[in-house]
Amino acid sequence: MPLTLQFNPLSLATVEDSGGLWQFAGGQVSQNGVVAANYASVYRCVLQGTDSQNTAMITTTVFFIGQYPPENLTVQGSHDYQSGNQVGSVSAASSTMAAYIGQQYTFNGASNVLQIA
Repeated sequence: MPLTLQFNPLSLATVEDSGGLWQFAGGQVSQNGVVAANYASVYRCVLQGTDSQNTAMITTTVFFIGQYPPENLTVQGSHDYQSGNQVGSVSAASSTMAAYIGQQYTFNGASNVLQIA
């Protein structure tokens, strides 16, 4: 059961520290052209660890609209700063999304589309 989500970024903040930098991003997520969720992403770039490859560790949680607390899905992987592309897997999910745990995901930085195969 593939899942395709369109991300609409609305915020991005960068915080530098002695170990590298953090980035915090958020926005809306659409499914089939309808806003279905919000998301929060945390990027971590580590000096002499990820910076030489122009990449970051990324964790993104999608919070689906409609219930409190919201149903959710979390992906973790690597983010390429040049292309904006990501690869990784689903690391956690609430009960309605639990079937996706362990599945691979890709994120296309040009289109802001996340796909879980």
